[in-house]
Amino acid sequence: MATIYWAGDSTVQYNGIMTYPQTGIGQVFHLFLKPEVKISNHAKNGRSTKSFIDESRLTAIYDQITEGDFLFIQFPQFPRCLMHRLLFHPYYTPFPIF
Repeated sequence: MATIYWAGDSTVQYNGIMTYPQTGIGQVFHLFLKPEVKISNHAKNGRSTKSFIDESRLTAIYDQITEGDFLFIQFPQFPRCLMHRLLFHPYYTPFPIF
């Protein structure tokens, strides 16, 4: 049966009880699958696409993935830009002020 490989950051990582209530989609995704579908979650908090590749996390998936498997990739690209705006442009807000 197929394996779903996850590559991503905290939005995907499986988090333990020590980081509750932080929960990634990879943590609950299996609830929507047939029991015979395997999950191999390689996501790690704080990773960007670049750091994920630089740390050879993608290589680990490449070495295991086979025909019929799936690779799901989730890396949000907005937080650093938004954080920069919030830190260095204190009057910036993504929401209208009424």
